[in-house]
Amino acid sequence: MPRLTVNGVERDVPSQPDRSLLQVLREELHLTGAKYSCGEGACGACTVVVDGEPVRACVTPLGDAVGRTVTTVEGLANGGVLHPVQRAFADVAAMQCGFCTPGMVMAAVSLLDRAPRPADEEIREALQGNVCRCCTYPRIARAVRRAAEGEGGDPPVPPVPARDSPGVLGGRPTRPWDLTRPRDRDFFEVLPPGLVVVVPPGAVPDAWSATGGAWIHVGPDGTVTAFTGKVDVGQDNRTALSALVAAELGVPLDRVRLVMGDTDVCPEDVGTFGSRSIVDVGRVLRTAAAAGRRLLDQGVRPGEARVETVTEPSTLPPVPHGAAAASASGRIGVHDAVTGARMFPGDVERPGMLHGARVRPPRHGARLASVDSSDAAGPDVTVVHDGDLVGAVAPDPPSARRAADAIRVEWGPVPEQPSDRDLVAHLRAHPTTREGWGGSIDEERGDVDAALAAAEVRLDATYTTAYVAHVPLETRVAVAEWDGERVTVWTGTQRPFGVRAELAERLGIPEDLVRVIAPIAGGGFGGKHSVQAAEEAAVFARAVGRPVKVRWSRPEEFQWGYLRPAAVIDVRSGATSDGELSAWEFRNLNSGA
Repeated sequence: MPRLTVNGVERDVPSQPDRSLLQVLREELHLTGAKYSCGEGACGACTVVVDGEPVRACVTPLGDAVGRTVTTVEGLANGGVLHPVQRAFADVAAMQCGFCTPGMVMAAVSLLDRAPRPADEEIREALQGNVCRCCTYPRIARAVRRAAEGEGGDPPVPPVPARDSPGVLGGRPTRPWDLTRPRDRDFFEVLPPGLVVVVPPGAVPDAWSATGGAWIHVGPDGTVTAFTGKVDVGQDNRTALSALVAAELGVPLDRVRLVMGDTDVCPEDVGTFGSRSIVDVGRVLRTAAAAGRRLLDQGVRPGEARVETVTEPSTLPPVPHGAAAASASGRIGVHDAVTGARMFPGDVERPGMLHGARVRPPRHGARLASVDSSDAAGPDVTVVHDGDLVGAVAPDPPSARRAADAIRVEWGPVPEQPSDRDLVAHLRAHPTTREGWGGSIDEERGDVDAALAAAEVRLDATYTTAYVAHVPLETRVAVAEWDGERVTVWTGTQRPFGVRAELAERLGIPEDLVRVIAPIAGGGFGGKHSVQAAEEAAVFARAVGRPVKVRWSRPEEFQWGYLRPAAVIDVRSGATSDGELSAWEFRNLNSGA
């Protein structure tokens, strides 16, 4: 049996011809710092160091690493002391979502081992194969320079722990709290006895995306737990919202833990988009925290099991400049990001977990006609056919993909689809009609043609946009686990409550039997709204009776992920010679609500 030396420890690894070094590190050695992403060695998220050289683990066959020394990001810290590169990345917060950070750190470590004082051009050249989809390149370069300079510069930032793992609470509620009246919630079976302050839906005007209000808990030891249905996909609203709560309650940031995107215990929320976290949830969480502060000042004991509902929230003054920042000792979770401990959806593991892969149609709109799975059968393979979902479940991702590829599927007629060349004409011929979020469209009609004919100045224009993939560095991932009639799904989504509703409908079960947990995702960029990966994992897991992980490949992400809509926008306008607008016609086809 081949032996692999990883982070100074010799490990036996069974030899299989199609396994990559990345698969062995993650699936067998459970070192999840190196990430699945492009699968082609093009993005650098899987970078590890082999005999001092950076390599892309996703395209490195296991056999090429046997007998050599492999170092991953988990092996850098010595006795709990961060490697200088890790410390520098943490000190300057050289990340957003942090998904690329382990690979960036390893590439930088290899560079500094070769060239302890690299010039800026050497830094750019060494890291050019490592992609940061969040575009924090200036901070990354600054971190590498800081590491090269040693201990000079600003003092290190003390790490603020990320206290947001799914196990941070004591258990699972009997029913989701957003579907239960506050007085009926089993707060103190899940949380220790303490003060709970609830801001009900609608109590804070115009916080339209925070449809469920807010609640916070002050425990006997003074630890504050705040709950929000928003999620963190790299914009670091976790630190910002936690800092607002800390400032309003007058406690240090490290006394606040923020539970995000868990549909069993968080307030209902429309979704994380449109820069609504601070303006909506920030206001309702501040309201809850301010009410909690007043109660504590009035003598309520933190350990007293008490639920208070804010019936008339007071108008809060603006946060004084620097007040929230002054309560913070740094960004939350940067230590986890630089050590590989930050858990993304793709890093979630459950006991007995299997892996699933779906059979995709040749084109959008194709309907399933017949399925022949005889060539996919095997002792460790389960073929799943549920409605229009066909796929395979196996012990590891390559086996699941091979089995899915062996299923023979025939597809019915595919609706005719436009080419890029014909797209504008197609959109003009098939306009979409829908109401925008937050209200309907107001329209006033006049004699546009007559006004245009009389206009002294005319300007007409057509603007088009293409369909655009969001390309998060972490592709869509979901893990599903059933417990009797109830299912829990961990997935990277910007709409955990929307996914909960869609999953319940697809699975044919009540919504209160579905729990969606959204760990911090490796980027979203407005594209992680859809339910597909969560649906696939839940259907597969129900079929095999064990937890199942589904991870989309990069081609699947490009072809089947949600795209920004293409659009055609026609504008006809007229004005007087002195610039007064006299005619205006604006037609927007398909660009979304």
